Amino acid sequence: MLSTSVPSKSKMAVPGPIATPPTLAALSGNALVLTTPGGACTTARSARYGRPMASGPLQLSFVRSYVDIDDLPYVNAEVAFVGRSNVGKSSLLNALAQRKNLAKTSKTPGATRLMNAFELAPENSGRWLMDLPGYGFAKVSKAEQAKWATMLSRYIEERENLVSVILLIDGAVGPTALDLQTVEWLESLDRPITYVATKADKVKPSKSKKRRTELTDKLGVARSEVTWVSADKGTGIPELRAIVRDLLGAS
Repeated sequence: MLSTSVPSKSKMAVPGPIATPPTLAALSGNALVLTTPGGACTTARSARYGRPMASGPLQLSFVRSYVDIDDLPYVNAEVAFVGRSNVGKSSLLNALAQRKNLAKTSKTPGATRLMNAFELAPENSGRWLMDLPGYGFAKVSKAEQAKWATMLSRYIEERENLVSVILLIDGAVGPTALDLQTVEWLESLDRPITYVATKADKVKPSKSKKRRTELTDKLGVARSEVTWVSADKGTGIPELRAIVRDLLGAS
């Protein structure tokens, strides 16, 4: 059973059923406990005020897939797409680039199984987007889920040139317990968060205002800090492209 209680100051919940690296200890089926040095938890929300202007498709090229963070080279700046297994990360990347098959998509959650690196033009710019394995439900073995979660944990904790985690929340569902645990974990690591609500087209217009208020209230952020998008309909895609360029210093 997944614990939804607020972790103590000395322990922060981390999503996913994970094999335990030195700083992690298993809690229950879909959650872990992260013990942080000194036990301090500092808030690290997106410090972005206002919105960059909308822009055209991101000129992205696939670099390669990685299993181990130790194999990742130094780059100038990097953003990472993080979210539940069925939140639509790969579809969103394809929409940002306006390409159908840049990132692998599947109707079955868990299509992304490695750390996939994409570079923003020009070649050798050193501005990367990382598509990371999702946390939570996926039709793979527990051992495979543990491998993904350990990969995700090490990447987020150790990647020095990570300028922001682009945290994807399913707008049609709202923040889950695992999403909120992820927020707490990222804040404990002082990682800047850029909030994106996916599947905006799945929310009925009559319920849109209420859903947006509920989502931001659960996350504890202002409405201006969440970008609502739809990979299928194109809603919010130009705005998110501009945000990514801004984060990577490519505006």
